[in-house]
Amino acid sequence: MSNRLFSCGAPVLAALPALLCPPFAGAQSKDPSNDIQLLPQVVVTANRYEQDLKSIPGHVTVITREQMESANVSTVNEALTRLGGIATRTSLTGGNELTMDPMGFGDTAGSNTVILIDGMPLREGDMTEIRLSGLPVESVERIEIQRSSGSVLYGGGATAGVVNIITRASGNDPRAATSGSVYAGVGSFATTELRANARYVKDGLDLSLAATERDSDGFRRHSANNDRGLLLTAKYAASFARFGVSFSSEENFAQTPGSLTLQEFRADRRMAQASSIANNTRSDIDFSRLSAFAETELAGVRWRVDASTRQRDMDAVAVMGGYPVPLQYRGGDQFVSLNGQRVDELAIGRNRLVFGVEHSDWSQDRRYPGSTLGSYQLDFTSTSYFVKDDLDITHLGVRVTAGYRSEHNERSQLSMKFGDQIDNRYTRSAWELGVSKELDVDNSVYARIATSYRFANIDEFTTSYTPDYMVMPLRPQTSTDQEVGWKHLFGLRGRFDVRAYRSELENEIAYNNYVGFDSWGYVQGSNVNLAPTRRQGIDLDLSYQLTSQWLLAASLSVRDARFRSGEFEGKRVPMSAREIMSLRTEYALDEKQKLGAMARWTSGQFVAMDFNNENRMPGYAVADLYYLYKAGKFDLSMKALNIFDKSYYSYATRSWDPASSYQYTAVFPDTGRSLWFSARYRF
Repeated sequence: MSNRLFSCGAPVLAALPALLCPPFAGAQSKDPSNDIQLLPQVVVTANRYEQDLKSIPGHVTVITREQMESANVSTVNEALTRLGGIATRTSLTGGNELTMDPMGFGDTAGSNTVILIDGMPLREGDMTEIRLSGLPVESVERIEIQRSSGSVLYGGGATAGVVNIITRASGNDPRAATSGSVYAGVGSFATTELRANARYVKDGLDLSLAATERDSDGFRRHSANNDRGLLLTAKYAASFARFGVSFSSEENFAQTPGSLTLQEFRADRRMAQASSIANNTRSDIDFSRLSAFAETELAGVRWRVDASTRQRDMDAVAVMGGYPVPLQYRGGDQFVSLNGQRVDELAIGRNRLVFGVEHSDWSQDRRYPGSTLGSYQLDFTSTSYFVKDDLDITHLGVRVTAGYRSEHNERSQLSMKFGDQIDNRYTRSAWELGVSKELDVDNSVYARIATSYRFANIDEFTTSYTPDYMVMPLRPQTSTDQEVGWKHLFGLRGRFDVRAYRSELENEIAYNNYVGFDSWGYVQGSNVNLAPTRRQGIDLDLSYQLTSQWLLAASLSVRDARFRSGEFEGKRVPMSAREIMSLRTEYALDEKQKLGAMARWTSGQFVAMDFNNENRMPGYAVADLYYLYKAGKFDLSMKALNIFDKSYYSYATRSWDPASSYQYTAVFPDTGRSLWFSARYRF
């Protein structure tokens, strides 16, 4: 069953010298001003323990709390887009949510990227996306983005990468102090936002609270939305152990305006689909999560236990075939993991071994009141074992890393109406090998090869049809990923990271909304295993402090995503833009004022499910401005998003009219120009 009920090439490489020359011109300077601070070098995502970013055989981007405050971002999604260089698009389920797509997987982007909160994965067993708009941004210490496969440490669905959001619930910041702030903002489309946070730190005890509420009428008609979020945390660090517990709650309500035809979009991009208004389509999601961790050292091993229980309920009204479809999803999951870390000092250097076991249970009761679709009980369980070893050969400045994971997955769907049950059991493994070499104090290079996998989710594995309409399970998606990279530090002024990669995918899981007509003359769609595909390209990240006042940052992704063989051999994979580029600059007018500007550009791409490459959506460029004024304990800020009021859409798909079987391109317009004013008081 598809979760699509809510819907009915510039020459960038030529610009690289201009981007790189200014930083390199000052790279020899080792005497920066006192105001220039060393960029954070310690991350945990790639190896599950704190380590120097330079030694990791992988491409990792870090977004700090200070960067998010400086750029006046309101949500984690906004930070990923504006500061992390991650491609995002407006969520089809409405509201203030954005869908991440770091590697161009289109409709299945969420199933190919693992999102972690404090190292624990947030996963849905169906195609429902992980919503981050209700997570209070003040609760976030930093965000780590690992591009490329992370299946060894984080399991299935990490082919495109891993996003680890580290909050105050787990962060280990020695600078932590008692503090707090109150934030209020108002902006276009009757948008208001209130945020508050407080932290108490004393004698190893660390308590914090963060809350947020946001209301908006939305850019389009019938797109009003509301987000509420709360995060409570408590940590205690003793001489023998460290403990923590957190409770989070989110409420997301959104009207869903649906898609438009190209003609409707050109006439009025703010309009809503007529059937969405007539049937009052909407989504209402309640989410709560209780998690805890404990870590201590025993028998030379640093042990850590993580556990969480989560409840997620959704009530919605969608449209299918022109008729309203009420949805009631009630579900939750439990997750527990135990991992250990052992460090041995050897004659040649240091060896660090990380190993663990993880288990998760997910279930959902799905009902469609007033319709003939019936009700379903959905379940899946997963058990994994992993091990990863890092050997640092000190006198060579070399790190060698190797890892392996095995995961057993069981999923089932029971139709309460018909009594039919479909089961699916698979075991898959992933491995990785990597090496990094420190060339000097400012330069290192690395190479890495890894494999990854993804299992069909509940919504996918039960809707794969053969030509004779027999239900058949989809095969697991697998990938072999290779990359090489170079990391350069400009002393204390900044850094430049670049990688080249290639991913060879087998049985990529996708949805094809047109596989033929059934016996009643309706278009028959299906989830399918695609013929072999390939994604390859280059990623660059740059951050450089030109002077004590002037910061320059840029990111560029150039990729080629194609079918390697089969019916569509040589065709581009839909919803995978060839170039994505962002530029950001900040200038401190004086010690109280800062001005920033950002531009993002995405090249043209083919609409979702257009495997024949017949319908191309145009590229687009969007520019933002922001201003920050500090007066004692007060911060006053302004930002203007999409300042040139660019009319564009970041997502489009093939669709059809059930009455006439007419196929057309359905587009989902993005937000036009918007203004935002805010004030923050710190205490």
